[in-house]
Amino acid sequence: MKKIVVAMYDEEGYTRRLADYFCQHQKNLFDVRLFTSEESLRKFLIGQGTELLITGERDWELFRGINHGIHRLILLSDGQCVREDNGQAVLFKYQSAESMLQEVLAIVADDEELKVPLPKKQMKGTEFVGVFAPYGGAGVTSMALQLAQKYSAQTRCLYLNFEVFDGKVLTDDERNNDIWNANMCRGMSDLIFFLRQRQEKTAVKLQSLIRRIGTIEGIGAVEDYRDLYELSAKDLERLLLVLAEDTEYEKVVFDIGFFGDGSMELLKCMDKLFVPQPATRSQQCKCKSWEALLKKEGLEECLAKMQYVAVNHGRI
Repeated sequence: MKKIVVAMYDEEGYTRRLADYFCQHQKNLFDVRLFTSEESLRKFLIGQGTELLITGERDWELFRGINHGIHRLILLSDGQCVREDNGQAVLFKYQSAESMLQEVLAIVADDEELKVPLPKKQMKGTEFVGVFAPYGGAGVTSMALQLAQKYSAQTRCLYLNFEVFDGKVLTDDERNNDIWNANMCRGMSDLIFFLRQRQEKTAVKLQSLIRRIGTIEGIGAVEDYRDLYELSAKDLERLLLVLAEDTEYEKVVFDIGFFGDGSMELLKCMDKLFVPQPATRSQQCKCKSWEALLKKEGLEECLAKMQYVAVNHGRI
């Protein structure tokens, strides 16, 4: 399937940098064409057409008569000329290129008429690494983030937060980081909603929700814990299949809380399972109870791949 053609027309320096970023991060999805003159763009739209046209808000009326050559118009606004009655998608021009790309990916994912190329990865496969504890206060999120950071230094790695509540303690710099925090509170909630709709382009939707801080790419916890309880085994199976076949991640770290049967289904699918070493008698008893439950449910394979790891103030 051919790539999605993205035509860009605005200030040359700005669009060149934006086009370079799109090509660098989504070269398998987008075929980016950069135009510096109205005449050349008009000829292209009439002769070939484009799925997406990204152009300045002040220029959009120049191309209104070429509707058949533009599937979706995305307008760049500098905040001074905001038109809310044009029926087009409007993006703030001076946000980061990363945020711009995420918004465009979201537009593509939600457009039912756009077909996207999803080339199968040529690597050995994706390793699923889970971090879980049958007791609270174990530092599961800290351990999962450290693993994600470690893996990210070696290969493409994604962090997914399946905790009922977000337990990440942010530094002041992280708390003020718009890339990590923008829509972070509803990232997994949005993904779960998309999965339950059984829509295509799940991989594109997933990428539109990913935020980066430092070397870690990830999707934060749900906005409402009840969203996790709506996940079915088929939803999880579909998500794991998309991660394995339609993304370029070689490792995915799952920060797993307890949300009933969904947690058990997720644990079964892990290739590796790390559990913080219990530090108290009560924690040891809960681990024994959990192991007994796994045996009762016929999930001995979880026990076989489980590894208790000593932690020291949240560090592996």
